Amino acid sequence: MSLRGSPTFLSAIVLLLGCGSGGETSGESPRASAGVTADIVAPRGETQPEYYQRQVLLINKWIREAGPPPRSSAGLLEIVRQSRDEGGKFAEMAPFDVVTTLETWLKGAQGKDSVRQAGAYLVADRVLRLAWHPFGFTDPSQQLAQARTRLKGLGASSELSSASNEMAYAGGWLQQAVQLNANGPMGQRATMLQLEADCAGGDSPRPYYGIVQRLEPLVAAPADSEVKWTAQLLEADAYRDVVALASGLGKENADSTKFLPEAESAKTRAIALYQAALAGDSTSRLAKGGAAALARLTGGLAPNHVRFFCFGQ
Repeated sequence: MSLRGSPTFLSAIVLLLGCGSGGETSGESPRASAGVTADIVAPRGETQPEYYQRQVLLINKWIREAGPPPRSSAGLLEIVRQSRDEGGKFAEMAPFDVVTTLETWLKGAQGKDSVRQAGAYLVADRVLRLAWHPFGFTDPSQQLAQARTRLKGLGASSELSSASNEMAYAGGWLQQAVQLNANGPMGQRATMLQLEADCAGGDSPRPYYGIVQRLEPLVAAPADSEVKWTAQLLEADAYRDVVALASGLGKENADSTKFLPEAESAKTRAIALYQAALAGDSTSRLAKGGAAALARLTGGLAPNHVRFFCFGQ
């Protein structure tokens, strides 16, 4: 069922894209935000304003493709609109009302098929991540404990981060989407979003190959072409990271000698995967980042970028 023709839905899209495209409300110039595309995972060099705009595109796209009727999404889109400043400059709703809106959205998907249910959780996950900082869910004090308890009851638990001393959303709604639709379009997208957050260290190439192994089922049996080429790009990035660390990009945080024996074979695999992915998409910002990485590898230049390597680990 297509929702493209709904005036309510289309006006919400215009409102959201307008509030993130420039001017005094966003603090970001149109030039800086040009070229943002609805990539499932982050493209190379993404800034915070660009991240917000990409999430707006994804949320609207996934509501249209798999969500409940557009009228039930109006509250969600208002949360997104008020979340455009991480410091909470535009946050007017009470956090408790944010939770109620998300709960209403998820209840609207109950009884639907697995794709729509997973899509509802995927959208809710993206909205909650945008709202987490602006609406103060990070505050470890008891002030928002009741709201976080309600979220936990909905499957969105949080935990205290020792690094930041802030409460962090644990990503439970992504896992719900995977469980509901593991081999379908929304579940596979949720899987890639989980993998995007993976962090590998500088002691061995094995964790990078582990990421590839987890992506391989998506390449072998993708729900659609976007899933396939996105998974191929992520696999290519994992192999590219091995080449980068072998060349010394990790500096004191990675032992390049542990990666050197694998560098040539990883380079060969990365090139093949980039080429395969770019045959499916060459226009998105994610694809253009892949093209830049491919050009360096085929040109004999060392990679100057990593995705999965975590400095300091």
